[in-house]
Amino acid sequence: MATDIEKSLETEGGGFMISLPSGRIAWVGGGLEDPRLGAGFAAPLGSTYYRKDTADEFKKTGALDTEWTLAGLGSGVSTQNADFGSAGNASANSFLNRAGQVSSNVSGIPILLSEARINAIGASNEIVDTYTIEIYEHEGDFINPILKHTVTVTAARGDTFAGLDIPVTQGNQIAVKVLNAVKNIGVTVEMKGLAT
Repeated sequence: MATDIEKSLETEGGGFMISLPSGRIAWVGGGLEDPRLGAGFAAPLGSTYYRKDTADEFKKTGALDTEWTLAGLGSGVSTQNADFGSAGNASANSFLNRAGQVSSNVSGIPILLSEARINAIGASNEIVDTYTIEIYEHEGDFINPILKHTVTVTAARGDTFAGLDIPVTQGNQIAVKVLNAVKNIGVTVEMKGLAT
C-alpha cells in the first residue's frame, strides 16, 4: 500500500510528526534545552530530539515528558584520556598506578566531563601475554566502587577495544585493575563527553 509522503509529514512543535495511515508514529525535531530537565518535552514514544547547541541526540523512552535517553553526543563533544601503568611486573589482582605512582584505587583519575562515556580502552605490555583488565568507577579511596567493564588481551602485546558506550559519572574517579601478572603494562581509558 503506497503512502502519500506529503500527508505523512506535518510540522509540529519545531519538528515533524511522522504519521502513517495507522496513526502517529513519532516526532523528530529539537531545541536548545535538555529534554530530560525541568518540565521535559512532550512527544510520543520513539521520538527523536536534537539539541541545537550541542547536536546531542535524545530518544523518547518513557511516558513522562522527562523520560528521554541520551542516544549520541554531538559536536560539543570533548575527549579525556585516563592513562595508567606499572613499571616492572604488575602482580595479579593489582591496581595500576596513575601519574605520580599512586594506585588508582586510592586516587584514580577524575572524570572531568559531563555526560561522559567510556568509548575505548587500549592496553599494551612488554611481552606477548594473555591478561584481563577491569575498569572501575569510584568516589576516591575506592569508596562505592562500580565495575564498569572488563576486557581481555589474548596472546598479544596489547589490544584496542573500541566502539564502547559505557556511562560514567562526572566527579568520580577511574581505576584500573589487572587480574593476571603482566610486565610493564600501560592502559588508556578514552572517555567522551561535554566539557564543563
